[in-house]
Amino acid sequence: MRYVLGIESGRAGVTAVVADTTGCLLGSGYSCVNSWTGPGALAETTRAMAEAIHVAKVRADLENGQFLVACLSARLHQTALAAQASDSASVVIHRTQAQTVFYSTTLGHPGVVVVAGRSALAYGVDQEGRDASAGGWSLGTGDPGGGYWIGLKALNACCRTSDGIGRPTQILPLLLHHLEAQDLRQVQASSLHGRQPVSDEISGLAEIVYRAALSGDAIALSILREAGKELALTVSAVLERLDLLKTPVMIGTAGGIFRSGRLVLRTFREVVKRKAPLATIVPAQVPPAVAAAVMAVEEAEGPLNGEMRSNILYTLPRLGSVRH
Repeated sequence: MRYVLGIESGRAGVTAVVADTTGCLLGSGYSCVNSWTGPGALAETTRAMAEAIHVAKVRADLENGQFLVACLSARLHQTALAAQASDSASVVIHRTQAQTVFYSTTLGHPGVVVVAGRSALAYGVDQEGRDASAGGWSLGTGDPGGGYWIGLKALNACCRTSDGIGRPTQILPLLLHHLEAQDLRQVQASSLHGRQPVSDEISGLAEIVYRAALSGDAIALSILREAGKELALTVSAVLERLDLLKTPVMIGTAGGIFRSGRLVLRTFREVVKRKAPLATIVPAQVPPAVAAAVMAVEEAEGPLNGEMRSNILYTLPRLGSVRH
């Protein structure tokens, strides 16, 4: 029997999954990362990966085993982590977050996924293996529908409220409380001195918009509905490029913006179904690290067949809760 390894490295930690080349999942390991960026982050991440791989190998009863293929899905430190993975595998391949989410949803079937976190990106593959993407620009204005874009919308609404131009919104008091500021001028001064709100802080305002929406705030509700529409348009652009608008196709959703509640997802569904009436919106079938192992199986054996997919889903429970 030959074996493969899937590795997913994110902000919180590193997860490793061991599988054989028939798709049977054999064991998983996880190690938290205490510092994802900044000094010492690389050493911390490589330590976590080594520990996760070791635990996965022990649980798979392959402590001294060598892997045919290792598939690495990592946002940072890709080169260093790939070099470390080469100690355990003959071949190391790297896959993007979008590709990993795609396989976690479709297990290699044709389809499209949209990842909406700080930014927003849609990625799809058709029956012939052609792929296409939209979004993921991560420019200053943010990808429409992503957390940064929602945060900018929230700040704009608060400024208009403070100036007496826009309608009152509950986003403003929630924002000031979150930033421990008395008014927006104080927030502006902090921003000009390089403190908050910047980057992740602006993206984090999406949670405040969601909380305001729960109270029935009209502006917050409007922002989230617009986010759902924009994410649907991003997906539709990929469907059109792959000529999948008129065919049955799976569409997966992932990322914190979708996890924040039904408001974004409801509008997203409505717009997608108008443009692609035969589409089915589905949740992920397997965690990202398992998806990485699935891609390693495909690299070793070629396109997945029905038996491989059945083996993956049948043996998934033996891993228990796979953290990511």
